[in-house]
Order: sequence, then structure tokens, then C-alpha cells
Amino acid sequence: MAAVRCTIAAALIGQAWGLVPPQPTQARHTTLHAKRPDYIPGVISDPGYVRIFDTTLRDGEQSPGATLTSNEKLDIARMLAKLGVDIIEAGFPIASPDDFDAVNQIARVVGNEVDEDGYVPVICGFFPANPQ
Repeated sequence: MAAVRCTIAAALIGQAWGLVPPQPTQARHTTLHAKRPDYIPGVISDPGYVRIFDTTLRDGEQSPGATLTSNEKLDIARMLAKLGVDIIEAGFPIASPDDFDAVNQIARVVGNEVDEDGYVPVICGFFPANPQ
């Protein structure tokens, strides 16, 4: 009942302000069939291609109380791969033995799961570089 009242109210307000409701349009379904460029560090052969570098698995744990298990990280990495993320930063392996194991597991599992298009994401770990 509340939804009906909201719809009626929206129609009355729209009419009072002279607003024209949007007309439904036919959905456009577009599919990209272009092959993604091969991963070569520092090189993108297609200047129109944007590489997606995701840091969810590392930055996501920077929030207080946001801790993921190795299996949760693996599940998220698999979802990121299904979304077509090019590079997955799997964590900060030097932070702890558990984080090292999680990054290693993601690299071994997700880094070797080839999808139907032959795509495999690049798996990397964050490591700060300090001059010695």
C-alpha cells in the first residue's frame, strides 16, 4: 500500500512541477569480444585499453575490524578474476606468515585458473622498496 501511495505522490508532484516521466527504452546489450592485450609489464599494446589493478585484498584489511581468512581472500580473488580484473594485489606477504600463505594460495589457485577466453589474472603482493 505504501508503494502505491509513493507512486501516486510522485506522479502528483511531477505533474505539479511539469516534469515528464522518462519513457521506457529498449535495453541495449553490448558485448565486448575484443581480446584483452597480453600482460607485458610496462606495456599496453592497445592504447584504448585500461588495465584494472585491484587492491581490495590488501587495502580492505586496513579498516579496523576488517579481517579476512585465507579462504575468504581466495573467494574474493576468484570473484575478482570472474569480473575480469587484470591485476589482483593479493596482500602484503611480509606482514605475517598467514598473509604470506594467503597470497601464495591465491597465486597458486587463482593465478592458474584459466577462463573460457584464456584469461588468467596477474597475482601480485605489495612489498615496499627501501634503498639499502
